[in-house]
Order: sequence, then structure tokens, then C-alpha cells
Amino acid sequence: MLQLKLITGTALALMLTLPLGTWAKEKKTYTISVFSKYQSLPANTEAGEKTRNLLKTYFPGWMATTDKLNGTFTNVYGRPLAIDGNTLQEKATSIINRKLEGAGVKQSDWQLANEYAAPNADYINYHQIVNGHPVVFSALKFRFSKTGALTRIQMKNYGTPKNILLSITTEDAKNNVIKDIEGITVSSAIVDAEWAWFPIPQADGYTLHPAWHFKIKGNIKGSVPLILTGYVDGLTGEVLYRMNEVKETDFDVTIKGMVYKNGTNNPATLEALTDLDVTDGLTTLNTNSTGVLNTPLWILPVTAGVRLSGKWAIVVDNATGLTPEFSDTVLLPGTTYTYPTAAPASDRHVNAYYHVNRVHNFMKGYFPSFTDLDYPMPTNVDLTSGTCNAYYDGVSVNFFAADAQCTSFAEIGDIVYHEYGHAINDHFYSTHTVGSMMNDALNEAYADVWGMSITHDAVLGYNPFVGFGGFIRRYDMTPQVYPLDMVPEPHAAGQIIAGCWWDLGVNIGSVPTMTQLFTDVYYDVPDGPNGTEGVVYQEILIDALMADDNDANLSNGTPHYSQIVAAFARHGIYLEGDATLFHNEIINRTPGVTIPVYVSLSMTGGAYLHDLSLNYRTNSTGTWTSLIMAPITGGYSAAIPSQPQGTTVEYYFTMHDSLGIANGYFPLTCNPNIPAEQTTIPYQFGVGVVRKISNDFESNTTGWGIGGNPGDDATSGLWQWGFPVSNIFFTAFPISDHTTGAGKCLVSGTGAGSSWGTPVAGGATTALSPSFDISSFTSPVVEYYRWYSNEQGNNFKNDPWIVQIRNTAGGTWQTVERTYQPDVQWRHRIFPVNAFVTGASHIQVRFVASDSILSNWDDNGQSTTVGGVDDFYIMDKGDNTSVTNVELIKANVHPNPANDRLDIVLEGNDNKGYIELYDLSGKEIYNLSIEPGKSNFSINTGTITPGVYSLVIQTGKMIECKKVVIAH
Repeated sequence: MLQLKLITGTALALMLTLPLGTWAKEKKTYTISVFSKYQSLPANTEAGEKTRNLLKTYFPGWMATTDKLNGTFTNVYGRPLAIDGNTLQEKATSIINRKLEGAGVKQSDWQLANEYAAPNADYINYHQIVNGHPVVFSALKFRFSKTGALTRIQMKNYGTPKNILLSITTEDAKNNVIKDIEGITVSSAIVDAEWAWFPIPQADGYTLHPAWHFKIKGNIKGSVPLILTGYVDGLTGEVLYRMNEVKETDFDVTIKGMVYKNGTNNPATLEALTDLDVTDGLTTLNTNSTGVLNTPLWILPVTAGVRLSGKWAIVVDNATGLTPEFSDTVLLPGTTYTYPTAAPASDRHVNAYYHVNRVHNFMKGYFPSFTDLDYPMPTNVDLTSGTCNAYYDGVSVNFFAADAQCTSFAEIGDIVYHEYGHAINDHFYSTHTVGSMMNDALNEAYADVWGMSITHDAVLGYNPFVGFGGFIRRYDMTPQVYPLDMVPEPHAAGQIIAGCWWDLGVNIGSVPTMTQLFTDVYYDVPDGPNGTEGVVYQEILIDALMADDNDANLSNGTPHYSQIVAAFARHGIYLEGDATLFHNEIINRTPGVTIPVYVSLSMTGGAYLHDLSLNYRTNSTGTWTSLIMAPITGGYSAAIPSQPQGTTVEYYFTMHDSLGIANGYFPLTCNPNIPAEQTTIPYQFGVGVVRKISNDFESNTTGWGIGGNPGDDATSGLWQWGFPVSNIFFTAFPISDHTTGAGKCLVSGTGAGSSWGTPVAGGATTALSPSFDISSFTSPVVEYYRWYSNEQGNNFKNDPWIVQIRNTAGGTWQTVERTYQPDVQWRHRIFPVNAFVTGASHIQVRFVASDSILSNWDDNGQSTTVGGVDDFYIMDKGDNTSVTNVELIKANVHPNPANDRLDIVLEGNDNKGYIELYDLSGKEIYNLSIEPGKSNFSINTGTITPGVYSLVIQTGKMIECKKVVIAH
């Protein structure tokens, strides 16, 4: 009887003490998604509210979430509901016909995709087929308890198409796709013979266009291969969607040095090689879970051949194209055989085999009935087509050879787990839904979570770099927060949801418990197109609570409710995460008078909302005071106490759930609890101040240095004075000024002589104010409106918006604003001069927009950076009479988007004025007069062409510009 135990040894790893620091690089992703504008599109709150009210009649007591653009439901869930029918299909059909038809679900449009049983629930899924063609991303999913009761319905319904005919052929589509790609050697390009309906998001919902699906294979010299798939518009030839199916480790997201005690820092140990092929030349057998081959078939002595292949992995050496193999004569039972690491094998080959087996067997512990990965995964080692990386290409896991910069990632276990995690995502989703996991950020995140689940370590990939160790990603430091840290690069965006799962394990105090919930959520197959990560991440929060629920009733909580909600909230993912707050921003107010604040909220239902808080502070200093807002008809109210003359007030709003956990901040991305560089400005106003010095930039820029100032080095996109000019390729550019909506302002890269907007490139450009004499001022205050975008182009949020002030008499520049967080709208900024410089008789202000050269970033860090400044004022204390002359009356404009009618309400108006509507070219479309004492006005929009317009409202006390959308 042969008893052979196979174990492996690997080389020792160094323990390095590293200096603290950060090293980062962004890679070109070749990702395109028309859904990238999803987050910035206005919410269709009226349609969503109508849908939620309708669902209340069919599903009383249930919660519902809706699509922000077309208002259809995306999630409805609650107490188990008995449904007629003996099978899942009968039950689903009953639900569609009796409860969903009024909510826009037509039975004939939905085709069965699959049904399956999970450990805690049963599922049946459908996808939409209209006129014989599938609707991309569509889904209708039903979740039933094990007793057959309905517990949840999820839907992605993009409506139905108009009568649209193709104008782009398959050959045109192929040519457009290839033409659109730079720097890729294309080996094959295929366009499917049948087209599909592709949903294009817009302000009032979605437009379905016929689209051709394509697949391109190729490679970039010195990098991983590419498999680009996506869709080309069948009407315009535009590439609507593109993603890379090759999932790489991408070591270069963030590296921070510290002393490590785990992973490759520890000495190597001898570990069993399980499920390994062993042959006597005639029969091949496999070792067991402890590396033992125990068989009566072979009689000693025997010459056994041992290959680095087995049930779940087959290692291939790139140089030879062969699987390493050794043979040895076994003389005695009980022999322990250490797999040699001399050629043709190495410690890299042995490590790769061991870790692929380990992650496969770990996965099977949670998915015992999932068999799609029960085959030998090709594991390619020492590839020389690139460096410092590893990738999964749909059929194999691959690891580059070591070089002077990086070790071989085949030696780093959790990188192997990460790449195999992509295979789990790919195959599990293909089995349980239509197609594989489509969201790239989710794919990267879930691959990371598999690694952390095995290692119980928040750090992924210790010591990948020669000479200084480092790591690839980690989840135990400053959290990545949605939407502050949301960028199109999937490894970075994925850290938000991966961090939620790690923090859940921390909160529970058990990584295995976290992993059980994480794997249970797989059966819900949460997903969505790139650009809709906020929606997908909120779905996963609901999925996690349903997986944790032990009585099919979320209304009474779950065993780990508080830990789950807190973990996701730490990363900006909330149960009420789709809430929209409506607020007319307060402008300057009279001193000595209480300041009322009013808001309204639109949300999924508010079942998890405990309170809404108003937070304020004065003069840009001190702690924030929090006030619980009182519910009133139509919204909430609170009052800021009266303030003395010369005061500036900052304020923002926070929603809290029943646990007291913040569930949202307004303005969006305004969270003073995190570093100012990662957040945007709060709402602001002055008290008892009047304008002494002003420039609305309509007629002159006297004394201003606009671009080309000392120290500027930008090569294009310099500050200019003129009319804003939009860019057809980017929404980063203002479509109008702030003053009138049809006038001039300071803006980088657009203005007189421009055909369209040009972003800043190659360095920094400044707009420098004159030296202002404030020697007679008692409480000087600076006010302006600003626009900033840095989240478009190849590199995202890598350049800050900077505003500085100085005492002109030799003072150094003091920073007022420095943030990487974009705010693509005209935002009001006000600050007391004395908070930054004191005792100055003359001051100067500068605005800096930059696109710095960053040599370790792709394209040298160049992105799309746009800045704007308008309505610049310096104010001081004034008497109460003069103060009221600058107090603004805000306009309530609704609905927005508008169909046949746009209403404008001016409460307390007692002045003459006018209301004008302009298109994006500055052409006046509509004009009506404002008479004193009249508050309600309407514009007939029924005959106006759908699109985006600028609404200008001006009276003796106010001027306001709003962007409105007209949609029919």
C-alpha cells in the first residue's frame, strides 16, 4: 500500500520597515458608459412618489425604492406574502398580472431567465424581450421564502422603445469600435448578428436605441491582454458602453508604508498540496485534503510521477508551455515528499498551485452545490508580456514574472485569491442570471473580499515591490466613501463596497460570519451597469439585511442589523440613500432676527428615517451646533438663532436612522466630519452685511489678472473672461454664467473666441483679483459663486480647487478652499476675511484651477479640469435698512423636469422684474413680466423643444438662475 504525503516549502520572505508615505498611479481602463452621467441627472421625484403610492395598495406595509430617472420601482420588500400558485413560475405570473401590471410590467415583455434554490430562499428571474430583441441590463427578480411566500421583487425596467429603425450596419459598428481604440493591437473584432435594445439615461427616463454588441480581443505592449465588450448605438454609431473582461490585480491604486507582520512577511511553512495528480504511468490518482495519497492499487517500490496539476488547478510555465513535473521512487509507506522548487518548477509555480486549490476549496465550503468551477483552472506563471500584475481573462488566471520592480504575484496568496475571485463572480453570475457580473467596481470589490475572507486580514497583497515591500490595497484605514470617492476606475470605486464588507466583519467581530452573509448575498445577484454603483451598493445593503434576517420580517430588525447598517454607513451607503433634499438656499439676512430654515425630502418611504438635523456654525470657526428639524406640512423646519451684524453662517443637513447613524448629508458630498480636501462646501450666508465692492463680470474685469500670472504653467485651458461655452464631449463646463444665465463670468478654458470648452492642461492657471482697500471696513466679508469639475477625462479627482487670500502688504497666501471634490454647479461661497488674515488694510484673492503633470499617473495625470467664478463681492456691516436691500427672495420652481407647464412661486414679492428662459446657445425662448404683489407665475412649456434651459428671475431684490429640464 502506498502512502505518500505531499507538502511544499517556499522561500523566506523579508520583513521590511517602510517609511510612511503614499504612492499612487491611475491606469487607463478603456471603460465607457453612458451611465457615467447617471448620478448628475435630476431625480424624477414625482414619478417615484406615484409609483410608491401605487405599490402601497398592492403591498401594504412593504418598503419600495424607485429608479431616479423614470420612477419605476427597483426594489419592493417586506413581510412574507402568500401568493397563489404551485410553482415559482405560477406565483411570479400571478404577481405580474395581479400586482405589477399597473406599475409598468407587461407579462408578454418578460421572458424566463432562470430559477434556482439557495440555502435560505428560492429565486426566479426574468429579462425583458421587446419585439424579439433583448433589453440590455433589464431584470425582474422574485425572491421567495423556503415556504413559498414572496419576500422581495427587484426590477430594472427601462420602458419600451419607440418605432426606431437601424441606420448603422454591423460593419459600420465594427469600424467605429476599432477606430475608437488607441494603442491596442487588435487580434479579432466580432459584432453579434442580432442587435439589442440599449437604455440611454436622460433627464426624464431612458430612451431605448437599437445597439450592436461587440467583442474585441487584443493587447497593449508590456501590459495584460484585453477583451473589450460593449455596445455601439445602431442609430449614431457611438460607443455607448465598453468594459474590459480581463480583470487585473492593478497593484498601483494606493500604497502606504508601514511594518507588516502577516502574509509574505512571515516565514514560509510546509503545507499540504491537495487534490494533486500523482501517476504510476498507468493510473492517475489524487491526494486528499491533507495531501495524502493512500491507495492499495500500487505496490512498493513504485516510481511516482507528480505534476503541478490536479482537480482544481493546472499550472503552466510560460517559458516552456509545460506543466512542471517530477518523478521519484517511493520505497517505504509513510514517505513525506517535499515538492522540489528547482527547474522546471519554482516556488512561484508551487505557490500558485497551492493557493488556487485553497481558494477553490474555501469557496466550495460556502457554495457546495455550485459546480461550474469544479475543473482544473489553467494557472499560467512567469508571463513576460508585462510586469507587476496578474489577471483573469475568462478562462485562466495569469501571473507575470518578477522583475527589478516587483516580485511575482504568483507568490502572494491573496492576489491569487483575488484573481480566482473574478472567476467565481464570472461563473456564479452566469449560472444564476443572464450573463456574467457586469459592474466592474463590484467585480473588483468582491474579488478582494474573497481574499480577505481567507486571510482574515484587511491588507491585500503584502510585499509586492522589490526593495521596499509595500502592499496593494488595505481596508483598515480611512474609509472610501460614496459618492466622495466614487471614480470610474473600478479598483478604486470597488474599495467602497469591499470596505463595507470588511467593516461588517469588524463590527460583528467575526470574519467567517461576514463571509457567510457575503456569500448568501451572491444568490441575489446584485448588479448594474458601470456608473450606477450607488444604486447597486444600496441594493447590496438590503441584500445583506435579508440574508441576516431570521424570521422573514425586516421590520423588527435582524440579528446583526446595527452592525450591518453601521458598516455600510461608514462608506456612505444608506437605507435611505436615494433621498433627495429640496432647499432654497438662504442668502444674506437681517441681524437680530431668528432665521427660519425650511426643507422638503423625497425618499423611498422614510421607514428608516429617525430625524433630519440642521447643523450650523458661525464665522468659519468653532464647533457645529445641531438642531433637530420639526416635521411640518410638506417638509421640515428649524430656526437658527438671531445673529449679530457681520456674522457669516455655514449650515448643512444630516439624516439619521433609528440607531443615530448618519444616513445622508446635504449638500451632497458635504460632510465636515471628514477632511476638507475630500468634501465640498456647506450652504452659507451673511448677516447684516452690505456689498461695498462688487464685480459681476458683465462689463469689465478692471484690475483682475486672468491667466498668465506669475507661477502659472498651464499650457491650455487658461482663465478667461467671457461667455461660458459648453463642450459637446463633457458636462464639466458651465452652460451659463451665474448672474443672468446669459452673461459673462470668469471661466477656465472657455470664453470669447472659443468654439467649445477647453479644459485646463499641463499645469496651473490662476485668476488674480486686484488689491482691494478694506482699511475702512470693520467686518470685511468676501462672497463669490464658484464652479469646479475635475471628475471627467482619463484621471479623476487628482487636482484640487484652490482659493487663497493674502494681506497685500507682504502677507503670505492663506488657503480658504482646497478640495478635490467637484461641485458641477454654481455654488455660493462666503467667508470672513479675519478668519484667514487679520489687521489687513488691503487684500487680494486668487482662484487656482490646475491639471498638474503627475509622471507616475497614466497620461501624466491629465484630466478634465474646469473652474468658474462669478459675482464677486466684498461686504461689510451695514444698517438694517441697507441690509434688507440685499436680502434675496428665493424662487420655488417646479416641476423640474417640466412637461406642459413650469410654475414659479415668489413668496413675498413686492418688486417689478422679469422671468426669462434661455436655451443653451443663449437665445431667449420665453419672457414674462413680474409685477409687485404677484407671487405665482407660469410658463407654457408644452410647445417648447425638450432639452436643458436656463431660467433667469430678476427683481429689485434678487437675481437667480436655475437650470431646468423640459421633457415631453
